[in-house]
Amino acid sequence: MRRRVERDLPVRYAGASLDFNPIHLFDDAARAAGLDGVVLHGMCTLAWVAATVERTADAPLTSLSARFARPVRPGDVVEVDVRRAEDVWTATVRTDGEDVLRSVRATTTPQALDAAVAAGASFRYAVAREKIAEFRAAVDDSGPADVAPPTFVAVVARAAVFAALGAPVDGTVHAAQHLTLARPFRDGDTVDTVAAVVDDRTRAGLRRLVVRAVSRDAAGAPIAVSDWTLLRRVP
Repeated sequence: MRRRVERDLPVRYAGASLDFNPIHLFDDAARAAGLDGVVLHGMCTLAWVAATVERTADAPLTSLSARFARPVRPGDVVEVDVRRAEDVWTATVRTDGEDVLRSVRATTTPQALDAAVAAGASFRYAVAREKIAEFRAAVDDSGPADVAPPTFVAVVARAAVFAALGAPVDGTVHAAQHLTLARPFRDGDTVDTVAAVVDDRTRAGLRRLVVRAVSRDAAGAPIAVSDWTLLRRVP
């Protein structure tokens, strides 16, 4: 897959994903966080990887993980190359010859969900076909209209994740993501997500937080677990 990042894509993805972190919208906010200017959401780039793997494998993803290595900015051309080794897919994701994502791994075989999470912030979300369509349009994914892409988990979990942090999202940089799915989210699902901080450490002026979010269906069965690694500058 080869995709040029349009100037308005961070705005369109922000609306589709409900991620309005100012570093994706305003140059001054991005510079205050140590960036050169507005950057595309890392989860948008990861959504391109997910779509490429699912199209190539002709099967839904059951897990996906990556470290965000280099910011992607409007005007960049992102190239995604996926390959399979037995039951694991890996990917090279680059712009200008430099890695954008590292340690990319995906599977399409059943995975065990580690759904243990401490009591934390909770959020209920009703999945709707209209939001799925908006999200797919933002990431240029032509999949089924009633089945959400794998990274739609972030749309559902985000409110609980940032409530668990207990602080504003301003200046927060997404450093890594790992998710495991029992099944895709679908139109009509009511999803309850609980999120809690599982690791919190500060070093060299950076605070590193890991938040685990567990999403369950209306019957209480876990359908997704996502681990978010986030970085913040310490004043």
